[in-house]
Amino acid sequence: MGDNQIRANTRIQSGPFGQQSHPEVWKSQVHLNSWASTQAYPTPARPLEMDGIMGPKTRAALRTFQRAHQLPETGQLDPRTQGALEQQLSLPEPELAQPIMSHPDHLPTASVGLTQEHKTYAHLEAKLQQRTPGNTQHEIISPDEQIQQLLKGYYQKNIQEYDQEIFARVQRANNLTESGGKALWSTMATTAGVPASYGRGQLTIDAHLEALKKLSNSELQALGLNQDQLQNLTRKLANIGLWNRVTRGVPAHKRNVISIIEQRLGIDVRKVRRLAQEGDWTTLIDRYGDTFEQTTGISKEQLGVFAATHLFYKDEYQTAFEREYRALTGETYTHHTRQPKHMASAVDQIAKQYPELNILRQSLNGESMGLSLNGRAAEHLKGWQMRAAFNAWGEGPTRRLLKRIDPLTTQIRNITNFNAAAGVVLQPEMELPQDQQALFVGLVARIRHGFPGNFKRIFGNVNNIESLEAALKPYRSALHRFESHL
Repeated sequence: MGDNQIRANTRIQSGPFGQQSHPEVWKSQVHLNSWASTQAYPTPARPLEMDGIMGPKTRAALRTFQRAHQLPETGQLDPRTQGALEQQLSLPEPELAQPIMSHPDHLPTASVGLTQEHKTYAHLEAKLQQRTPGNTQHEIISPDEQIQQLLKGYYQKNIQEYDQEIFARVQRANNLTESGGKALWSTMATTAGVPASYGRGQLTIDAHLEALKKLSNSELQALGLNQDQLQNLTRKLANIGLWNRVTRGVPAHKRNVISIIEQRLGIDVRKVRRLAQEGDWTTLIDRYGDTFEQTTGISKEQLGVFAATHLFYKDEYQTAFEREYRALTGETYTHHTRQPKHMASAVDQIAKQYPELNILRQSLNGESMGLSLNGRAAEHLKGWQMRAAFNAWGEGPTRRLLKRIDPLTTQIRNITNFNAAAGVVLQPEMELPQDQQALFVGLVARIRHGFPGNFKRIFGNVNNIESLEAALKPYRSALHRFESHL
């Protein structure tokens, strides 16, 4: 409908500075922001303030959308434009109208930790500037009709009317914060030789699988998947996590944990750990390579380099890297000001001092190895899990599947995080002012994205604004950028 039709059909509310706010315009702004966040770089329209006002920025965004969809570039919300917008990712009409108040169950998902994530923003922004529309490695395609229908159903079941406006604001901040809302494979090479993550929400393969498990059997079938496929791959990814725990070391007093791992993997935990600590990769592969391959789906020849990644967690090597880097540059190493050339030189120097690191140096470039020695080692585990997915489903089919389902799995993850946060923040006893609700829901949801396994520990006892602020305090620096977008 055009501007005159909007005025004729619905009462218009008074907006700021004497302008007029209209619910149909607000909905179009939600649609436009959602559509813009799925486009390849450069983003076709800057995110709009969702104020319901048909101002110049909203008209410009409408013209951009109309141009992309071969519609007359009127800058008005006419029927054809409105119809095209409603087919995009957005918030559909809800079925329920009650706030969400329940705390979530523990979900064994994982993603890049928030404490590491906030350090990478400057580097990611530099990468964004290098992108072009033809660079398909970073491209997010608009969801196909089938994915849109699945998303619509998931919204209807999970985003209630009470929460729509709050969710829209949190979603906008997410899109602006998470790599500019674009898809991005991990910027760090991994020992597995494959990226650690994929998608707008920086989801790892296990997080994609957890999201897909929330779909019904019929919804999975529509994607060409079934529960058996998900369960089989999930089991392999869990086994990779257990092998990683073994090579890093399970405390001897945790006998029940050791017993469970030995039963699950069919190995002697202490002997595997000893061989990994000694760097005896040949014996390790000879004795346990077949079991490794059977339980993970990864070639037994890879067990040596997989086990060697535990070296990244040793303070001794990190200290040595920082010392060599300072000697080369005269500066203390920081993530934001790092110099890849000098990182590689520093890595080569410490590899001479510590020959046991050579197996890792042969797998990685200097910058990635330097990053791994400075808090990014967790990405290697995710790389190995991605390798298991490639081996199980084929590399090409897995990449195509992830690219197709990413808008769905990312939004499922966002909704899961949002509902968990709403259960904490929107408790009646919290007594938060309405204009603060979106901010706190967004902050809590962001922490759940980074630390899903620790969420209940962090927020389980929060029941008033003071305890909420105390729970958030350790994460404030990491949340600063996200908070600015809310």
